[in-house]
Amino acid sequence: MTRIGILLLAPAMLLPAQSPHPFFDEDLVHEIRISFPQADWWDQLRKNFEGQADPQYLEAAFDWNDVHMDRIGVRFKGNSSYNSYPGRKKSLKIKTNAFVKGQKIQGQNVFNLNNAFKDPSFVREKVYYELARAAGQQAPRTSYAALHLNGEYWGGWRHGWTWTPRFGKWRSTI
Repeated sequence: MTRIGILLLAPAMLLPAQSPHPFFDEDLVHEIRISFPQADWWDQLRKNFEGQADPQYLEAAFDWNDVHMDRIGVRFKGNSSYNSYPGRKKSLKIKTNAFVKGQKIQGQNVFNLNNAFKDPSFVREKVYYELARAAGQQAPRTSYAALHLNGEYWGGWRHGWTWTPRFGKWRSTI
């Protein structure tokens, strides 16, 4: 390792290790299940997102480990990952309190499921955030998820908390 690299990482080595949020246990691929009651849920997600400055959330049920929520909000997210990606695997934003005020997963109410657009390795973003945190920078915690939509497996996603301007920090440092 170069001297500059050691100098950059030295402050991070002195910081106490953060205990990860259970949603970001890096030893697991988290199984996330989202179920939409609407038969035309895909079309509704598209309609709510395309051309909208502030996309509406579509109601769905959510399951992760022992957490079940009957009413969460789901919408597409991103610009490049939505418009340039040719397939149906679009990035999603999940808001647990979109329809039930105060509903959270262990203190958190918004997270993303990213489709790893233009990252066939599926690790670039996650590794970058880990390096940033190791260097003492604020960065979201991330992990991987196996996503099921209405009972059908849709593949792997990278999931992470989102920037919350109200707090002026990454909420993922919890």
